[in-house]
Amino acid sequence: MENNTSLRYYSVFVKYNPSIQYSKFDEITKNVQNYFLKFLNENDYGDNLIPMSFYFLTEKEIDFNKQDDVISTSTYLGISKNARLSVHINYDYINSIPEDIQYKLTLNGILYLLNCWNENLKIPKGTPLEDIIINYKNKLENDNLLDESFIPNFIKINNPFRFYFMRNYFYGLKDKHILFDTNDIEKYLNNNLYNINFGNSIREVFLSYDIFDFDNPGHKQYIDDEKEYKYGKNKDLCIMEQYDKKLFYQKTKYEQIAYLHKGMLKSIERIEQMKRKPKNFNHEWFYKTIDKLMKEYEENNK
Repeated sequence: MENNTSLRYYSVFVKYNPSIQYSKFDEITKNVQNYFLKFLNENDYGDNLIPMSFYFLTEKEIDFNKQDDVISTSTYLGISKNARLSVHINYDYINSIPEDIQYKLTLNGILYLLNCWNENLKIPKGTPLEDIIINYKNKLENDNLLDESFIPNFIKINNPFRFYFMRNYFYGLKDKHILFDTNDIEKYLNNNLYNINFGNSIREVFLSYDIFDFDNPGHKQYIDDEKEYKYGKNKDLCIMEQYDKKLFYQKTKYEQIAYLHKGMLKSIERIEQMKRKPKNFNHEWFYKTIDKLMKEYEENNK
């Protein structure tokens, strides 16, 4: 859905079920998007507003893995500056109300997500988020559109714990030889990790991994014995592991997942050796939790 780039503030996107190209809510989100853009351009919020995306999810079985909020203020690694906010809507409720109420609910959903951002996520320097929230709430109220009774129908996890896989420099097998799907494992893990508290220091763990032939003379130089960790400023921890190609090749799906699982645990064990450890992160509990979840995942993939 394109916006009018002649406006001072134009980079706002509203979407129901963003993984689906077309949705029955498209006309509603178009009108909501135009309403919010008109609101923004009626005020002066400076020149530092980053693009904002508001995602509303409607699912009979909620996939919390999709509630992946991001506030990015950097173009590092090609990631554009943006605020991406998401929330599930009670499936039975939204499908039982007429379009005018769906429109009103979605407008109030933006206010709900702005408040979640203000309370739980970083606010980029120069972003007058509190002013935007106050002014938007007043506009909804003046237009007789403010309705806090919608709030119980917003299903939101704030500050969830998340786990990500990241391919590093080497991926020495063709995709057809890898029988597991790290996206599916991520989904499974995050739908079980989101409500577990491992401490306040870490919100996201990234497992960076390589797959290559350890016995190949040309690869010996790339074997990393230290496997250094990176502890970021945004409650993120990057851990790493290297896998021997031969232990994946021509193995069953169960065997491949078991080997992946073993390496994940080794990488978590090494957190104890970090020179600058997160002050409040129970890595031992994290180890036990990942071990339990991966054992269950293995059993489901025999």
